[in-house]
Amino acid sequence: MGWLSCDNWTPTTIRGEVLKDFSSRPDQISVLGVKSTKFGKHLWIALQSKKTGEKFIAFYLIEKMGGGWGYKDMDESMGLYEKDCPLELLDAASPGPTDECSIKWRESVRKHHAKRKSNTAGLKPGMVIVVYGNRYELIEKIKRSWRAKCISHSTSAHKIGCTFHIRPSQIERFEETSTEAIVNILGGTDNAIRPSV
Repeated sequence: MGWLSCDNWTPTTIRGEVLKDFSSRPDQISVLGVKSTKFGKHLWIALQSKKTGEKFIAFYLIEKMGGGWGYKDMDESMGLYEKDCPLELLDAASPGPTDECSIKWRESVRKHHAKRKSNTAGLKPGMVIVVYGNRYELIEKIKRSWRAKCISHSTSAHKIGCTFHIRPSQIERFEETSTEAIVNILGGTDNAIRPSV
């Protein structure tokens, strides 16, 4: 359960090597589906054992290491803490293992997706959202993301007034607070709703 790395690897070459390994063992395992999340840093693979028929999820955590990239491979029975496994892979690998870790992890993944969906269902231009502790006003929906303007920040990395593309999965929460209320808060008046921390 350690890390494997190589100076000339990239997330794409790691994905290719992992899939090549599975395809070299067609009598042992079959790939039911493959998806990446977190900009390719999370590789999720739905698998089925040819010997037992069991379906399960494998997870590859991909990180930059020195001059190249590396990965750590795990499966759902190991008590994964990552919850962004795509639901279509979870469905493809159902029914899944019956061990307690796998059952709890699958429940947490479904709860994670349900919460994300409910958090972003009512988004509309003008709403204030929080991403990584920074507040943004939504400007317009662009395909599957939003263009948003930074209106307050907790770090100096984002400047107030700059616009960014934000994916719904990045949104921590949204507030029914108007931009004027945020300006009043930043200006120091007490008659506005205080931002939650």
